[in-house]
This record gives sequence, C-alpha cells and structure tokens, in this order.
Amino acid sequence: MRNIILRIMVPAGILTVAVALATWMINNPAPPEIQTPQTYVPEVEVVRLEPEDYPVLVPSHGIVRPRTQSVLIPQVSGRVDEIMPEFREGGFFEQGDILLRIDSSDYETALVVAESALAQRRTAWELEQAQSQQERENWELMGKAGVPSPLLLRVPQLRGAQAGIEAAEALVAEARRNLSRTEIKAPYAGRVLRKFVDVGQVVTPATRLAEIFAVDYVEVRLPILNEHLDYLDLPHEYRGDPAFEKREWPEVTLQGQYGSGEIRWRGRIVRTEGAFDPQSRQLIVVAQIDDPYSPGETGQPALKINQFVEARIQGKLLQEVFRVPSESVRDQREVIVIGEDHRIQRRSIEILWQEEDYVVVGDNLHEGDSLCLTPLPLAVEGDQVLPRMPGTERAPGGGSQAGPQPANEASSLPSEGAPS
Repeated sequence: MRNIILRIMVPAGILTVAVALATWMINNPAPPEIQTPQTYVPEVEVVRLEPEDYPVLVPSHGIVRPRTQSVLIPQVSGRVDEIMPEFREGGFFEQGDILLRIDSSDYETALVVAESALAQRRTAWELEQAQSQQERENWELMGKAGVPSPLLLRVPQLRGAQAGIEAAEALVAEARRNLSRTEIKAPYAGRVLRKFVDVGQVVTPATRLAEIFAVDYVEVRLPILNEHLDYLDLPHEYRGDPAFEKREWPEVTLQGQYGSGEIRWRGRIVRTEGAFDPQSRQLIVVAQIDDPYSPGETGQPALKINQFVEARIQGKLLQEVFRVPSESVRDQREVIVIGEDHRIQRRSIEILWQEEDYVVVGDNLHEGDSLCLTPLPLAVEGDQVLPRMPGTERAPGGGSQAGPQPANEASSLPSEGAPS
C-alpha cells in the first residue's frame, strides 16, 4: 500500500513543481538582448579610366575577284597546232605572249591569192594609165584645140582600176589579219583560270579557248552596315566633279586563312557602288589590292581568286574617349563607377563603338574614374563597397562584416599595383 502511494505522489509532485516553474518564467520573461546589426560590404574589382584617341576599324568581309576577267575566243577557224607551256590553269603570262597557235596553212594560201589579185589590179591600172597618156598624145599630134573629153582620156577606166587596187589591198590586209589571228596572244598580263582546248582540237569563232584574268590588281566587294557609314571618310562622287579622282580613300587590311595560318594583305578602298544592296540594305564599297601576285617583302602566299577574306577598313579617329570592358556594361546603357567615398554611382553612357571585348564611350565618364568590373546585379545607388585593383590580394571571404562607418573613416582606395 505504501509503494502505491509513493508511485502516485512522486510524479504528481514533479509535475506540480514544473508547472509552477513554467508559470513563473512566463510571468517574468528575461529582457531581450539588443545587438548591433552587421553590414556586409562586398569587395569589387575596379580599374581607373584614362582617355585615349581611338582609331575606328570598320569590319566587313568579301570574296576576292579579278579586276578584269575575259573569255578567250578565236577569230578564225582551224586545228590547234601548238600550246605554250604558260597556257595551263594557274599559268602566268605577260601582255603579247603567244598562248596557242592554230593551223595557218589555209590563211597563208589566202594571203598569197590576195596578193596575186592585188598585183593584177595594179597591172590593169598601169595599162589604163598608159592608154590614157597615149590618147592625150594623139590629141596633141592631131593638132586639135581645147581639152580632150574624160571619156577619150579613159578617166572612168582609170578610176575603176584604182578602186580595184583599193579593194585588192583591203583583201590583202584581211588575209594578213586572219593569218596573224592564228596566233592567240595575251591581251594583258594575267593568269589562266580555266583551259578548255588542247592540241589537235578544231576550233571556230564560237569556241571558248580559256578563261583568263588580269594580275595587276584584284578587287573585293565589301558590304558596310548603314550605322557604320558615319565612321568612314568616304568621298562623295557627283556628276562632273573633276576633283573626285584626287581625293584620298581609306586604307583596308584583309585577312584570310591559308592552311592553318592567317595571312594579311593591305589595300585601299577605290570606289563605292551606286546603290544599296536590295537584300541586305548595305552599301557596297570596293577594295583594291595592287600587284597581289608578287612575293613582296614577307614572301607570304598570294591572294587567290574566290578566296574569302575578312576586312578592317580604316575609319575616323575618336578623340578623348574611354575603352570600357564589355562585361562591365549593364543592359547596353550604363556602368557602375565607385566614388572616392567607396559608394556606388550608376552612370548612363552612350556607346560610340563596340568590339567583341570592349566598347568605346565618349560621355558621362571622366579621367580617373574607378570603373567597377565585378557584376552587381542588385546594385543600388549609394551602397558601399570595398574596391580592389585587379591583380591584388582578395580579402578573406570576398568582403567584410562591419558596422556602419562614416564616409571619411572608410579605407582609402588602393593605388595601382598596391595590396588592398
């Protein structure tokens, strides 16, 4: 019986004490501890801005084309008797070089026949002239007064004989031209692009012998975006403008792939086309590269027809501008500058020129401004940061925990190359 009473009284006592203690704690709460909030100051990389003069290079691309390209067609018919070593695809030739010969035997015969006919015409004219002189002498011997008639002096016959001589001379000249045309000569210094005939083939004035092109210089058509035209100094051509030919055109650098390497050539813009491209709405300018097939000083490979090249055209010089890394530009319209008090300043900018890694800005930035390079998606005007120059040691944790500090007590911006 005693054990039963103990088993009931002991838990009841413990429960009663616990309830009383809890009731006291609820009625007498401890005062809350007052803590000063800690402010997180992020660490950011900055770079000081310096103005510079920036030469714009307008990008474009195109295909290398020959200035002059021709199809060789014979002016006479015959069998191809001989082909010169230069008459092959890729072969070089100079102006006046003989490229191939056509069988000339028929044309030599035609020349002999024409010269024989000319000799006969001249003989006939000499006979008519002798008869005319004889008639004049007979008139004088007979003692007749006055001037004999043209018919008596055989003037019409003389004119006919003279006309026959001129016709025969024309036939001789034609026969000589046809004979000379059996030798196909180069109209200019050039190169063979494609060859269509060979020895033994019979050709006619409708036969294509070869495609050739001039090698004095090549051209590249380069499309220019309309917004890039403001940065190019292109002379405007007007009808009847005598001073147009004397104006300076921009230089251009062409770059192309040759195997695994890149090769560069230098040229100059020589003209603009008279209309915008109807599909792209871009203006086409034409670049010219002089003597592209000479070895030059570097001995690099020559330009090839139909080769794709990228171009950089010399544009205007932008003065007192700033080059800003592309990753520091927010939404293409603003950057973050860190003031001397280490607080964020959001600056609106106008991009003058844009490259892959940087943009060129000309307004709302000043020499010595500290440009923030660290992305801050939630940057708020006036927030405090800890600036650090690139290449210096990063603070542990990438930032610092500190209470509010007056601006004049904040640490100073480290100098270039100094540890933060």
